[in-house]
Amino acid sequence: MSDEDFFKIYDTLEKLDLTPEEAISYHSRLKVIMDEKASIEHAIYKGKQEAIKEQKKKMARTLIKMGESNEKIAAITGLSVKEVEIQRYVKEIDKSQRIANYNRLNFPYFNEIMELIRKDHGGDPKEMMAKSTFYKQFENDPLEVLEYPPERWSYGVIFQCQKLIGGY
Repeated sequence: MSDEDFFKIYDTLEKLDLTPEEAISYHSRLKVIMDEKASIEHAIYKGKQEAIKEQKKKMARTLIKMGESNEKIAAITGLSVKEVEIQRYVKEIDKSQRIANYNRLNFPYFNEIMELIRKDHGGDPKEMMAKSTFYKQFENDPLEVLEYPPERWSYGVIFQCQKLIGGY
């Protein structure tokens, strides 16, 4: 039964004299339908937002090819300067060169992660990052690492050191 059909039936039944149990049943079903519809609409919205973000990244890579500055590209696309730097990094360096040249973009990124670890935990961030899977993940797919904010990785490193490795 479609949602439209259900609402027509619901409107008709509301006009009838319902027992409290029947009324609860109908209201429960209506709530489930409305929740499902909202969930689908939210998924569609998130999908559209992701598509827009991908288009902005594609536009940034085109502007990089045209020789535009990171700041100008950020202003045009609405991406942050850091996101533009990542797109420049993707364009300029093939996968085999990324690891060898990561200090150009990633040391500031790593420093940000280490500072968050130091602030949130107080342990030795370099040692904690080495004990976690962070560097291995970076070597396997640096772009995946760079796509997430430093906070995500600092929390992950701290969690791994506390729970999985036996602690800090």
